[in-house]
Amino acid sequence: MTRKKITLKCGSSRTIQKPAELTNINDIVARSQRTGRLTDPQAINEHRQASYGDFSSGLDFEETQLRIASATESFMSLPAEIREQFDNNPKEYLDAIVDPDPETIEALEEIGLQSVHSKAELAPTNEEPPKEDTILAEPVPQPPKAEPLAENS
Repeated sequence: MTRKKITLKCGSSRTIQKPAELTNINDIVARSQRTGRLTDPQAINEHRQASYGDFSSGLDFEETQLRIASATESFMSLPAEIREQFDNNPKEYLDAIVDPDPETIEALEEIGLQSVHSKAELAPTNEEPPKEDTILAEPVPQPPKAEPLAENS
């Protein structure tokens, strides 16, 4: 029995070959030698510049994550009705309590919260302290630093 040979004629390929040129190491090195810059092969815009900034705040990744977790936990401890006022988003809540705008402060007080900015800071008046049923929005406390483990000798 003989096998029948089938030939498939597809025409030109529809595969886009441009990314192959951007990711070929020889092309990347040649381009960096010509331009003096090393570009990101994953970038859509070939002329994207590097980002620089001052990241010396003293917070490392773990400390930052602990602060985020603490802020989220504090937000989640609020009643559901209040969280709903901030679209159940801790960022919206934190943005609101640090906003020095008097209208925002009044809106917070209407729902039983207090801004980190007192009205006295913004416009000195002789007001009485907040009511006992007011939930105070305080800055998120910093978590304690972990002690390094002592080596057993």
